[in-house]
Formats: sequence, C-alpha cells, structure tokens
Amino acid sequence: MIKTEKQTGRRSLALAAGILLFLLTLLPSVILGQDAYVIVHDQLDGEVPAYMLTAKHLGDRDIPEFMNGENNRQSLTPASWGTLLFYLVASPAAAFLLNTVFVRAVAFIGMYLLLRKWKVTDWIAYIAAMLFSLLDFYPVYGLAVMGQPLLLYAYLQAREKKGGVLPYLAAALFAGFSSPVLAGFADMLVLFAVLIVLLVRKKPGVKETGLFLLVLIAVYGILYRDLIAQVLGGAGFISHRTEWKVGTGDGWSELFRELFHDGLYHAESAQASVVPWVLAACGAGAVFYDLWNQEQKGTVRKIWIMAGCAALVSAIYATWKCEAFNTVRRAVGGFFISFRFERVFWLNPLIWWAAFGLTAQALKNLAMMPRIGGMERGKLARRASAALFAVFMAVTAVTIFNASPLKQDISRLVKGSKTSDASFRNFYSEALFREIDDYIGKPKDSYKVGSVGLYPSVPLYYGFFCIDGYSNNYDVAYKHAFREAVAGELAKKKLIRTYFDDWGNRCYLFSAELGKNYYFTAEDDEKVKDLALDAAALKRLGCEYILAGVEIKNAEETGLEYLKTFERPDSPYRIRLYRVADGEGEPG
Repeated sequence: MIKTEKQTGRRSLALAAGILLFLLTLLPSVILGQDAYVIVHDQLDGEVPAYMLTAKHLGDRDIPEFMNGENNRQSLTPASWGTLLFYLVASPAAAFLLNTVFVRAVAFIGMYLLLRKWKVTDWIAYIAAMLFSLLDFYPVYGLAVMGQPLLLYAYLQAREKKGGVLPYLAAALFAGFSSPVLAGFADMLVLFAVLIVLLVRKKPGVKETGLFLLVLIAVYGILYRDLIAQVLGGAGFISHRTEWKVGTGDGWSELFRELFHDGLYHAESAQASVVPWVLAACGAGAVFYDLWNQEQKGTVRKIWIMAGCAALVSAIYATWKCEAFNTVRRAVGGFFISFRFERVFWLNPLIWWAAFGLTAQALKNLAMMPRIGGMERGKLARRASAALFAVFMAVTAVTIFNASPLKQDISRLVKGSKTSDASFRNFYSEALFREIDDYIGKPKDSYKVGSVGLYPSVPLYYGFFCIDGYSNNYDVAYKHAFREAVAGELAKKKLIRTYFDDWGNRCYLFSAELGKNYYFTAEDDEKVKDLALDAAALKRLGCEYILAGVEIKNAEETGLEYLKTFERPDSPYRIRLYRVADGEGEPG
C-alpha cells in the first residue's frame, strides 16, 4: 500500500512537472504576441487572409476583396473549419496565436497518451510529447499533422471498446480541425485498409473500425460539401486546376532518401538525428529479441512497425513524385494530375516521433537489463548502456530545440524583436498601409489594387480590394484574363511562365527580374529596371493602383504613374504607390 502511494505520488509529480514544462515552452510566444516567430510561407501569405475573409463573409457566396471578387467562396476554402472558430471570436492576430497554442496542446496530449498506451515510461513519454509539440509546424493547417497521435490513440481506444463515445468525439474533433485533402484522405485510406484486413481475417474490431471511419467521412462530408460538389461538377466555375501539369521529377531513390531521412516542409518531422537510432534499435531489437519480456518485445515490434511505416510512406511519396511515374501521370491526366497523393508524407511526424519514444524506451530497457546471453552484466556495461540512452535523449532534444520556434522566440525576448524579423506584426504592417489608405482617400470598395514585389496578402489583410491572390481553386477564365496583364513578364523567363501556366495557384503580378520572390524590405532597396505589365489589361481587371515593394524604374513606359513612397520605422517595407494608366496610355 505504501509502495503504491509512493508510485502514485511520483506519477502525479511527473505529470505536474510535464505540464508545467510544456506551459513554459508556450510562454515566450504568448509574451511576444504579434512579434513571435512565424512561418510566412503558406500561412501569412495565404491561409490567414483566407480565414479572416471567410469569417467576415461567412454567410456570403462571394468575397469581393479577393481576386477581383469574381471567384466565389470556394476559392478560399479554409484548411480547417474548426480553426475558423478562432477567427470568428478574435482578431486575426489573436486567433493565430490561440490556434497555435491549441494545436501544440493537442500535439503534446495526443503523443503522451499514445506512448503511455504503448507502455512507454511516463517521463520518456513527456519528453517525446514535448519535442513533438516543438516541431516547426504550420498552425494554419489545424490538427492535420499535429493531431495525428491523438487520432491514432482514439482509434486504438475505440477498437478496444474503451472510453465510450470519447474516441469517436476525438475523431470528430480531428476531422473538424483538419482537411480531407491534406492528411485526412490518408487516415481514411489506412482505416479502410485495416477494415478490409479485419473482415478478411475475421478479427474483432470490425464494427468499431467501421464506425470510427464513418465519423471521419461524415464530418468531412458535411464541412467540405462544396468541395465534393465541385468534384462532382457543381462548382459554378471551371477550376484552374484543370490546367495543372506535372513537371520533371527527381529519381525515385533521391526522393525516398529525402523524405525518409530529412522530411519535408508542411509536415516538418526533423527526424534526421533520430533515424540512425531508430534503425539501430530495429537491429538491436532483433539481436536481443529472445531476452526481452513480453512487454519489451511489444515495444520492439512497434519500433519495427513504425520504421516500416516510414519506409512505406517514403516509397509512396517517391513513386508518386518520381519522373518515371510522372510520365504515366501526364499520359493519364485528370485525377492523376490534380490529386496530391504524395501528401501521405503528412503522417511522417507521427511515425518518427512515436518511433523516438519507443526507441528511447527500448534503450532504457537495455540499460536496465541484468543479464544478456545467460551472463550477468557488469556495472560498466549497464552504465555504458545508460550513457548511450542519455546521449540519445540529449542530442535529440538539443537538435529539436535549435530548430524550434521556441529558440527563435527566446532569442527575441532576450535581444529584442527587429522589424526585419518574420512576425505577424511586421509582415502585415497595418500602420503603414493605413497611411497608404489615407493618402488614396477613397472608399476601398471603389477601386482595386495589384502588388509587385509584395505578397498580395499584405494589402488584402488590411482590407484593400485586390486583383491578385493565392488560391488552389479559382476560375480558369480569371487566370486567362489575368495572364494578359503579365504576359510580357512571363515571356521573359521560363521559370515564372511554367510556374503560372502549369500551376497557377499564385495569381501574382510577376516580374522576371524578381522571379519567385515577393518579399523585399527597405534595406534591400530592390529595383526593377524593365517591367512589362499590360496597363490596358490591368484596367480591364479594374486595377487602379499598384503597390510595389520595389522601385519600378520604367514605370512611365509601362503605363504606371508614380505617386508616393511610404515607409515607417516600425515596418520592414518601403512601398511605392503607382496609378495605372487608362487604355490610352494616360494615367486613369
């Protein structure tokens, strides 16, 4: 009884310490607020304005500020309808922070519960969950990546008939805060495969697996009914996705190694320092397999399964993306072009960090093993094993910390935040764009703007009505009309021409001189010597002003009238305002 009370006390202390440590990792970003570190790519340049405008026009079919207002709400479908709730109740900056905290919390809780279910020691589970929650993920995608451990834990609970309705509620939560076209389809495919195996082998859990899968399908079906309608031909417009083309891919082995060893952005798993240890654990587990007890053997088998899953996901990714299969995709077309099946790699963080926790447990078990091969292990051997375990944990922790947003935020707290730092406040620079708005002096809905050398999401965030934007699903007719305005620049450089014509998600006013760069600061003092935009085409799109993050040296020749330069000490930008000439070549 006394021993049980001590064990309970130690577990309670470990729980309190784990929660406190996790909360401390959140503190720097909460203190910094809008000055905290943030990934700009696919977040501030796209998804944040999508959430903001969807929240503003929740009951409307059209969003007039976005891409000339000619594309309906399907052009800004949120990556997570659940995440939209934050934008409905708070300012965009506060919503972004709240969502980040929420996703990190779910990531921590989910990985901890999963590893504890797999009999991983408390404090190892805490460390693994902590490191997993510190990955440099994309909060705007909700639980698509970081909610995977909770989803797997919930499924295992449901299959074992534990927790009542809670596992199914967890499945609904995951679906509500993720997207079927990001990672959701992979989860449903896995569950469907498991269901088939259970049916064929007549194993228990068929009903629970089917119900769990049905919950995901039902929630996704309700939330993404417009997307489903479009796939079935009821969108109201022909998507630009019909013009997508598959470019030249790398070799299969290069792609496999890239994902298996390094991982990819969007689903950053940072597993490079973990891979050798996991593979070594696979080998050691086989060598010493007969020496483990049943629980320890279960740990080893799970490591093998995780390593196998990592290899399988990498193989699927490499096959879908390699040039050999791209030839087939180009020949078949349709679904094989538009569907991003390689996104199964979004399961990678779950796989590798579950493998990390299991590997740490296996190393701990090895360090504590009193006998090997029928012989007593000496103190030196046990200490060497313990040292190996400590090195593994320390090296991994340091590696993840150095690559984490936490390190960035601690540095900003200590040294102070700069206007050159990537942050919510600096990127959107509301005070600067308020000055531009005041200078123009007209209602924003009475004119439209375009951006050169500047992410269109910046003026869009402030409330300007924009002809350009970032969307993965808009009217192909608008793409063609927009192309007329940038045809001169596209003709100069194959890189941006194929980028727009064969993909086109970024419907931007490109410059061949700038390439695929859209962020320039006052310190850069970048200049475009020869910009070839079609002023008449811009006018047909309704564009009256150009906001440029660079100086356009031939502005007058290309049909633009320079008006004024705007900059502030609290903004990284130096924005030039130009007026677009009318169809006769005179300023409108």
